[in-house]
Amino acid sequence: MPAKAVLKSREKKFRLLFEEHPQPMGLFDPVTGRIAVANRALCALYGFTSQELSAMTLADLQAPGETG
Repeated sequence: MPAKAVLKSREKKFRLLFEEHPQPMGLFDPVTGRIAVANRALCALYGFTSQELSAMTLADLQAPGETG
């Protein structure tokens, strides 16, 4: 199997595992704190769509007065 096909297959499996995982998960930009990607469970937890979350930072998800 050509390398490109292997990579494409692995990416597809990773995306499916990430999206369908029951635990809330997201990928964040370490410099800006912006949410790059959120799975369905994270969207359900906070009540936002993936597109809405991608416009937010980690600080946006914290309750007022909450730190860390």
